[in-house]
Amino acid sequence: MDEKLLHKVLVTVEEVKTITDLANRLYLSQPYISQLITKTEVKYNVCLVNRRKTPISLTPAGKELVLGLEKILNDRKYMSQRINQYSTKSESTIKIAITPIWISRKTSKIIQLLQQSHPYTQFGIYRIFTSNDSLKLLENGSIDIFWGAQFHNSQLLSNYVYRSRACIIVPFNHPLFDKNKYELLFSQKVLNKLNYSNEVSLTNNSAFQKIVDHLFEDADIKLKKAIKEMILLRLHNYQ
Repeated sequence: MDEKLLHKVLVTVEEVKTITDLANRLYLSQPYISQLITKTEVKYNVCLVNRRKTPISLTPAGKELVLGLEKILNDRKYMSQRINQYSTKSESTIKIAITPIWISRKTSKIIQLLQQSHPYTQFGIYRIFTSNDSLKLLENGSIDIFWGAQFHNSQLLSNYVYRSRACIIVPFNHPLFDKNKYELLFSQKVLNKLNYSNEVSLTNNSAFQKIVDHLFEDADIKLKKAIKEMILLRLHNYQ
């Protein structure tokens, strides 16, 4: 039994609606996914996934198996790390995850400095789409460092490599508008009031717009891009 794959399958169950969605998310065939779940259920003589209702979900037994698999995988990884430290042939590797939108000219410079400071250390660079994915990878030990948005997590140490300043302009009829205040400090409470607001956005290929979208995505804020490329192009033509 591929315990790592089984763990991935069961964890992903909570993120999809159907077995078909589950198979598509993991880039596997539906029959293979169904067979893996069924074989495991037969092995333990329990039901692991509620498949009769949409969305599908884990049963109490399924959730218990996820915890058990996580302990097995973590213990196995810890044992491997402890043993590898005695190997004279092994080279230490630091795994760094980066979200694509944060990649810039600073990236190559920092990696160059790391290699100069640690010539006997290998650096693995992984491209991760969202900060949420990176948080899970940090928690289970799959990566060592994440370069992206700051995490507000007491179990993790976050330091700024560099910071960019930005502001959001709201019209007078927006709930956040206050004629007695010139500006508001960013907070989750402030961001929540932006949910489902109309947004004037840049074109889809704008790197800056991708950074803005990423910020709102991490804060679980959904915006309506009411004015987009067409209006911006018209304004450009008037100049």
